Amino acid sequence: MEQILIEYEFPSPSVALLGKTMQAYERRYATRIVMKKGSQITRSDIAGCTAYVSVRGNASLSATLMKTAQKMGKPCLAFVDDDFLLLKKAGAFPARRKKHFRTVLENANALLCVNPLLEEKYTPYTLDHRSICFDPILPDDAFVGDAQIGERHADTVSILYAANATHAIFFQKYITPVLKNVARQVNKPLRLVFMGVRPQLDPQIEGISAEYYGVQAYDVYRKRLLAGGFAIGVAPLEPNEFTSMKYYNKFIDYASAGISGIYTDCAPYTMVVESGRNGLLCKAESAAWEKALVTMVNDDALRMRCAQNALADARRLCSEERNLELVRQGFLSLEGCKHKSVGFVLPLGFARLFGRAFVLAEHAEKACGIAVHAGFPTLLKKIASHVRARKAFTSGKTG
Repeated sequence: MEQILIEYEFPSPSVALLGKTMQAYERRYATRIVMKKGSQITRSDIAGCTAYVSVRGNASLSATLMKTAQKMGKPCLAFVDDDFLLLKKAGAFPARRKKHFRTVLENANALLCVNPLLEEKYTPYTLDHRSICFDPILPDDAFVGDAQIGERHADTVSILYAANATHAIFFQKYITPVLKNVARQVNKPLRLVFMGVRPQLDPQIEGISAEYYGVQAYDVYRKRLLAGGFAIGVAPLEPNEFTSMKYYNKFIDYASAGISGIYTDCAPYTMVVESGRNGLLCKAESAAWEKALVTMVNDDALRMRCAQNALADARRLCSEERNLELVRQGFLSLEGCKHKSVGFVLPLGFARLFGRAFVLAEHAEKACGIAVHAGFPTLLKKIASHVRARKAFTSGKTG
C-alpha cells in the first residue's frame, strides 16, 4: 500500500484544508496518509513512506527533513500557498526562513499549489520542474443547502469579515471610512461580524451593530460560518504581487456558506469571481466599496443570485471528481523522478534540537527585541536578564 507522509510545522488552516483533501484521497485510492508535525517525524517514518510532502516548509527542521527524504530516495513534494520569498525581512518571517524555504523547494521533485501564479513562479525551483495545481476538497457537509440561502435575507443584513488579524488594515483603509455613509443609504439595519480580526470602528454609527470572534480552530470556524446566518461577506485586499499569489479561500468560504461576497478587483479573486454573477468586484477605493456595499444590501435579487451561483461554483471547484484525479496524476508522474545528491544531512535528533532552539529564539525576538544572530550565549544571557527583570517587575521589587 502507498503511504504518503505529510510534514507540517504547526496546525493551520492550510494544514486543515490539505488534510481534508488527502483524507478523500486516502479513501478513494486505498493510500495511507500520515500527517505529522516535523518535530515528531523519525527516519523510520520517512523510510516507510512512498512519497513525502512538506506543507509550507520554511523552518530549519522542515529543510532537514526534506533533504533526508530526498537522500533516502523518496519522491518529494512541497505544498505552497503563499509567496514566502516575497515577504519582507521582518521578525514574523526572517531571512533565514526564506533560506530554508528555498532548500525545501530545491529538494522537492514537484510543487503542490493552489494558485496558477504560484505554480508559474515556483515550479522552476523544483528538481523535476513539475507541479500540481488544485483546489482543496470540501466534503458535502461543508456546503449549505440551496434552501438555506433564502433564510439569510431577513430584516437585518449580516455582513461577515473573516480574516487574519494582520488584514485589519485593509478593512480600516477601504471600508471603515464609509460605514456611516453606507448606513444612511441602505434600507435595512446592518450587523457586522468579525472573525479572527478586529479593525477599528466608530462605535456610534446608527443602524450598525458589531460582533467579534477571535481566532478559532478551523472546524469551529466552519461550523460558525455555516450557522451564522450571514448574507454578505467582504474581502478587501491590497492589490500587489504578494496578495495576488494567495489562494481565493475567502471566495470558497463565503460561497460554500451561501454568502454573497464583495471582493477587491484583483488576483486571486479575479480568477473566480464574475462581477454581478457570483459576487461583486470593486476597485481598491473607499468610494467603490461604499457603492458595492449599498448595492448588495439594497438589491435582494442580486444577493440571492450571487449566493446561489457562488455556491454552485464552490461545489464544482472543490469537488472530489475535479481535484483528486489531478493530485493522483501528479503523484503517479513522480515514478522514476530525479534524486538529488544531497551530501551531509544533519542527524534528525540534532535537527530537532536546533529547530526548537530557533523557534524559541524567534519568540525571544518578538517578545524581547533580541536578534538571533547575536549568538546563542549572548541570546541566552539576554533572555535570562529579560526574565529576571519581568519577575522583579511583577513582584514589585523594581526601584
